This record gives sequence, structure tokens and C-alpha cells, in this order.
Amino acid sequence: MADETAKEPRASGPDALATYRAIAAELTAPGAPFAIVQPGLAATRRMMGTHSSFYDIIEQSCAQNADFTLLDFEGDRRSYGKVDDDSRRIAAALRDVFGIAKGDVVGLVMRNCPHWFSTFFAIQRIGAVAALLNSRNKGPDIAAAAQDVGARLIVADERCAGRLEGKTGTPVIGPDVLDTYRAGYAPDPADTRAAEDEPAMVLFTSGTTGRAKGATISHRNLCTCARQLAYMNELGLTIAARNRGIPLDVIKQHTPRHAPLLIVPMFHISGITQMITTLQDGGLLAGMRRWDPANAMDLIERAKVTQVSGPSLVMADLLALPRAKERMASVSSLVVSGQASPIALTERMRRDFPRASQAAGWGMTELTGTAASCSGAVFAEHPGKVGVPLPLAEIAIRAPDGSDRPVGEVGEIAVRGPTVMTGYWGLPEANEASFDGEWFLTGDLGMFDGSGLLSIVDRAKDMVISAGENIYCAEVERVLAMIEDHQEVALFGVADERLGERAIAAMVFAPDCPEGPGLDAIRAHASAHLADYKVPTEIVFDLGPLPRNSTGKVDKAALRKRYEARARTPAA
Repeated sequence: MADETAKEPRASGPDALATYRAIAAELTAPGAPFAIVQPGLAATRRMMGTHSSFYDIIEQSCAQNADFTLLDFEGDRRSYGKVDDDSRRIAAALRDVFGIAKGDVVGLVMRNCPHWFSTFFAIQRIGAVAALLNSRNKGPDIAAAAQDVGARLIVADERCAGRLEGKTGTPVIGPDVLDTYRAGYAPDPADTRAAEDEPAMVLFTSGTTGRAKGATISHRNLCTCARQLAYMNELGLTIAARNRGIPLDVIKQHTPRHAPLLIVPMFHISGITQMITTLQDGGLLAGMRRWDPANAMDLIERAKVTQVSGPSLVMADLLALPRAKERMASVSSLVVSGQASPIALTERMRRDFPRASQAAGWGMTELTGTAASCSGAVFAEHPGKVGVPLPLAEIAIRAPDGSDRPVGEVGEIAVRGPTVMTGYWGLPEANEASFDGEWFLTGDLGMFDGSGLLSIVDRAKDMVISAGENIYCAEVERVLAMIEDHQEVALFGVADERLGERAIAAMVFAPDCPEGPGLDAIRAHASAHLADYKVPTEIVFDLGPLPRNSTGKVDKAALRKRYEARARTPAA
């Protein structure tokens, strides 16, 4: 995923990285605003000013910005004070009606909407754990995830509540019930906020076995993430002030409040980090219930959106609209997140928006967001790099035997620090496989160069990233393998300018029936068992027998080349 807070200009010059590091050192030195406390303790070190409970951040922001607009969802505008009041009423109802207490798990499954935020704030106020369920999944998958984390209640929007009907024994309440409680309950005067090492939320990552794993994010993880995001913002503004020869206070006075276009769903860590950055800046979240380029452009113009961060398809769709450059004049930061940015798209963004900062970064759900980042001049001068490790993240490049790889050599990326999740909820075997002591083994392959910049070389996990969504090949292959008379099946990704990657399924059937039950029947089968975004964009039948390596596994790289050669060959 990409860093979502870059605001510095792309000042040119050979010393951009040195300047970046020097200012970073100033901000984190003893006595500085972001001084690192307990630097020798990887899991508990923190920056000065770090809160202990995530609800502290919510409460402080709502109190300081009560009259400012927090949410603008296609014209449905709600202030910080309104969202705070609603959340206190919902907290009272959750506690008194449903018996939700500190430490209980509450499932939250909605499209992005104002109800999501008031409910999430309420859960944090109680000290309960928010299980952020994937609203794009099928009912049985949502129910299974809720069951895996022991959810006592599921709060759903109307669409997801319908999917869950008859699929779960856990009580489900919808927006109509929430509206009743918001209107009928007095604000909860007390709170039972959790301590820093207690869980705050669970985010789900699709596993190669098909069953989603719940990454447990503690209050320490979230609060550390929040303070690092504040540091990154301060770093960008300080660099801008030095480059322009303007006092930092003047830069801050002329910097508009953070106003991102909220495209990513709130069950993604990217959505959470956008919310955190907005809360800390007293900014505005401009949201949409579903992606629509024309509506998004209207929202950008009306809400004076300052940042657009999302998968490549978002940028491609927006830039294709008439007068895009003019209508996006308020945007000061453009970030392709969730996947690598296609080079042609990056160049167009730079050409059309020369004053807008661009950024690169790397992170994942299990790391509570970004672990390495670069933006502005560093991004421009080091294409293909994802940046330097953030101050609280230690990153190592590991060989298969667990030893450290030297500079310039590829290995698995391992990370330790206070933003590393506490573990996968209720999955001791997965935790044992994913951790080496304090080090989390990410499954991504990368290397450091001589300047200490990280680059991502490949994914050790077999997956496709399409429109910012992780699609695990094994899960899709297992569903397609349910189709009778198939001989071979494999899913792989090919580059796509708009989606980043497209998911292609190669299926092999007997020669006398080369397409098995037929394309329509196969698509219907996939749609019945998979979330819509996991259904292959294309299914092909003429790539068999599938190429295999010396161990008998399908060689995905060779298969991709065979597909691309096929696509270049004109039809007879």
C-alpha cells in the first residue's frame, strides 16, 4: 500500500534524500516533538505525544472541532459534534440493550456511510472490539468471519443484513434500528475505553486457504500509527518550509485542512489511516457509497478535496473526464495506493498536476498501514523505490535460513515494531508460521539499495492485486476446481492500465469438450461462490497443458508469457 499523507513539494536537487533524513532526525531527536521513547524496545517504543487509547484521539478531535464538518457523503454532511453525539447514544444502546461490554467483539459490515463512523466511535467508547467485516463478501463468508472472532452482535447496512439472513446465529441489527437508538437514547455519560495493549479492531486478510484471517490491531498499534502519521505530515510541511525559505508557521497557516476523497472501504487499513489523518487535522472526509467517476469529480469540486488516494483505476477514470485538471484544482496530493502505479499513469499525473505531491510506500494490514514511504523529491528522483523505513519500523531482508541479506540482494521482508499486529485472532498455527520472535514475516520479497531505499521485487504469496483488492489465487482456483471434468486450473494476473492487474483464469478440459460446461456456466459458478471482485475478468481455455516447474507446480510466470503471446497473435 502507499503512503497517504504526502504533502511536500517535489523540490529538485541531489540532496533530497539527505535533507529528508536530516529533518527526520531533527523531529525525532531527544526533546523534539516526535522524540522516540524507549528506543531499544522494538514492540513498545513510541513517539512523544502518543495516546494510550484510540478513543482518546476520537474524543479530543470531536471536542476541538465540534462545529466543523467531518463527513460529506454525497451531500449528507455531518459535523464532528453530530457524529460524536450519535456515537454516544449508540454506545448507550449497545451497552444497555445488547449487553455489549468492554472486550466484547462487535461485527461492523457496511458500505462507507455516516452510520459506519458513529457506530465505530461507539464501539471504541465502550472499549469493545470492532471486527471490520468485508461488505463486498457473500453472506456465508461474512458470517464465518464474524463467527471466527466470536462476535456477539453484527451491525450491518440493509444490503449486508439481507445477505446474512439465515446465514448466522449472531444477532444482526440494521440502520433502521440504529436510527431508533440514535433518536431515543440519551448520550452515554460514561465510557470504558480500553488500555493500550487491548485489542481495538480486527481487520481481515484473505488467506491462501480461502478462510479470512483476522489481524488483531491493538490500541497501541493504532495510536502509534496515528502519531507516525502526524510525524509524516510534520515532516512534509517542514521540508516544504525549508525548500521555499518560508517559516513553518506560515506554511501551516496557508495549508488547508486535510480533505481526502474516501474511496477505499473502511474495512481496509487504508481507510482507517485516512480517517486517522483526518481526525488529527480536524479535516473532512468526502465519501461515496460506490465508485462513480462523475459523482466523484462533483464531490472533489464541491468539498475542495485536497487528496485523492486509491487504486490506479480511480486515477485513470478521473483523468479521463473532461476538464479534470481544472476541476481538481484543490487537490495537492495524488497517491496510487494498494498496488504499483503504472508508469504511463504516473507520468500523466505528474504532467497534468505538476504541483501535486506524489508518493510511494509499502505496508500491509498486519503492520497497521505504512512501514516505508517516500514522497516529493525523493519519490521523483528514485523511481521504483517505496521509500525508507518509518522511524518506529525496523525492516530486515531475510534469506530462507533466517539470516540477513546484504544490500542489493533480494529476500523476504521482515518487520518489527509497535505497529505490528498482536497476531491473527484465534489462529496460533498461523501466528507461529508468520512470526520469528518479534519479527513479522510479510511474505513480500524486496531489497535495500546502497542509499537505504527499499524496493519491492515480488510477492511471495500467490495473489493478484486488482483495483486495490487482494485476490488469492488458491481460493479462486479451489472454487473453479469444483467444476466437474476439469483437468487443470490456474489463476494469474496480467498488467492493466486501469485496474493495475486483471485476474485471468486458465482452465483445461478434455479435448472432446474444450470449454467444459461453457463460459456462462463457469462464470455463474464463480459468482455463486466468490465475492464479485474475486471473479476472474477473463476465463481462457486454450493455454493447456499448463506449464509446470521441476516440482510439478504450475509456472505462473511462464503461463503469463504464454497468455501474452496468445494475445499478440492475430486470429486466423
